[in-house]
Amino acid sequence: MEAEQHPQPRTSGDETPPRARALFRQGAVYGLAGAMKAADVAMAAARGAMRGARQGVAVADREPPPDE
Repeated sequence: MEAEQHPQPRTSGDETPPRARALFRQGAVYGLAGAMKAADVAMAAARGAMRGARQGVAVADREPPPDE
């Protein structure tokens, strides 16, 4: 039977270089900012579509009926 395997403590040689950690964090920040910007653009487009639909309905309601 083999002995139980226990997690070994990390040694200083196993750490990720500081530059790699900084790049990862920066990428995460830019990715999150991009997702937030995309959500803002999508919401603005939806608001514009709703505004246009409301204005179209309002114009259709104001037009007088055709004379017959």
